[in-house]
Amino acid sequence: MGDEEWEPGDLAADDEFEPTGGPPRPIPVAGGLTLGALGTPPVVFVPSTSTPLEEDDPESPIPPTALWAMKYRRHLHLRLGRREQERLRTCLGDGDGAVYLIDDGGNHAMVSRLVGIDDEGSVYCLVGRITEAVYDRYAAGEAAVEGIFAESRELALCSVFAAPDAVSNVVVADKYSSVDEVPPEYLPPSPFLAFTEDPPPGD
Repeated sequence: MGDEEWEPGDLAADDEFEPTGGPPRPIPVAGGLTLGALGTPPVVFVPSTSTPLEEDDPESPIPPTALWAMKYRRHLHLRLGRREQERLRTCLGDGDGAVYLIDDGGNHAMVSRLVGIDDEGSVYCLVGRITEAVYDRYAAGEAAVEGIFAESRELALCSVFAAPDAVSNVVVADKYSSVDEVPPEYLPPSPFLAFTEDPPPGD
């Protein structure tokens, strides 16, 4: 599988969500952060009914919002019957320096961190894709976790609106061709932000 720019497609069989047809539903986004302000980013997917974002795994170290964003952005959607050893759910670092990872096939992994939250409860996650070799090096402690996004491709800022009693949504709010375009305050170990105005777009 190449590393060319990829646009998300269908969902994993274990995600329990279905893409919907027709026009996108309105998305509640950050205080002051409107779809028009960010060039009307596309709705990633909308579940047919409100569904918890968590997996059926009480031991998972990954926050549901970060997990949902990574599951959608990953390339490989593993089907039923996959081998359990192909499944990766882990956290590297701690506190504001924590990053979360899931599998993306045998040769890649998705990485994410929590960036901030807006006035309407949407959580913003920075998401990227790394090779298995990069993951192995960071997991072994051979490099500081703070540098992992510098070795990531397909970087994106995702907004996740998790509504227990309504429809939940994910929006790709911005994309970055390299870590140099990512606002420094979005990278580890920056503190979790409270957005009160539009997040600045990438350069």
